[in-house]
Amino acid sequence: AEQYELSFKVWQCGGVVEWVPCSHVAHAYRGPRSHPSYVPGASPYQTSINHLRVAHVWMDEYAEYYYRREPAIRNLKFG
Repeated sequence: AEQYELSFKVWQCGGVVEWVPCSHVAHAYRGPRSHPSYVPGASPYQTSINHLRVAHVWMDEYAEYYYRREPAIRNLKFG
């Protein structure tokens, strides 16, 4: 959800995102040994919870569109 939150921050705070044809963008993922996919005590819905938090913090009344797309997560607590 970080990528969405950063985009919303830039957009709603007056910044711009530019498309530059000669640029290269990448993401370096950690290997499975250094960053296990399962974190003890974490919710199996952690990705959905992160998306909900972004929707509520940055989308205001438009968060309802996210719920329409993902109705099963409506009652998750997102912190």
